Amino acid sequence: MTGEKSVNEWLSAENYLYNVTPVLFIIGAFVLFLMIFLLLYVKKKEFKLKMPLLVGGLVMLAGMTFYLNIANTKHGWYRRENVNVTSAMRDRQKKIFGYNYQHYTPPKLFDKARIEATGLYDSQPLTNSEGITYVGETEHLYYFKIYKKLYNISKNADFVVFTEETVEPRFIGFNYTLKDKALTEIGFKEEIGPLYTEFQLPKSMENQIYDHRGGKTEVFEY
Repeated sequence: MTGEKSVNEWLSAENYLYNVTPVLFIIGAFVLFLMIFLLLYVKKKEFKLKMPLLVGGLVMLAGMTFYLNIANTKHGWYRRENVNVTSAMRDRQKKIFGYNYQHYTPPKLFDKARIEATGLYDSQPLTNSEGITYVGETEHLYYFKIYKKLYNISKNADFVVFTEETVEPRFIGFNYTLKDKALTEIGFKEEIGPLYTEFQLPKSMENQIYDHRGGKTEVFEY
């Protein structure tokens, strides 16, 4: 699993895939072009090194193919696991001969499965009801305040749940903590969260009507 990989293993995999591999493909393409040129346009009688160069080219291509097969097996985990890494987890993405740096973004619901799939983080459940006031609903939207700021969520969203067990509006979710703190050296965030998975409301507040008469509201992103 990715969570078992060290900083050096991450760097080694990235160096191989984005630095070494492109160089080898360029060299391989040049050798192949040279071999085709020798076969099609150079006569053996006119160039005595034709056969040694062809044999040398074949040996070089075979060696590169063998190396690539071994290295792809060794670093295969990186392709499988790195696809789950988002800007909520890491501030950079590897590119050929360098990195694209980006700002961390707040984690959203779609990040949850990816964070957990990497195996890099421990999760801690959380409940947050601080400063939350449920205002009510209109035909299409739920409205609530976090302190003085008014938000809305579509009534089609599964994110909002009315339950008998809830006595006050609250968010349910997770915080995540990086298992190997050394990974912060290559841009992984040590703490991720809060990542909310549900907005729970008391059943008694269901069908509470809100007469929204205009004014600025903000769509709550989750």
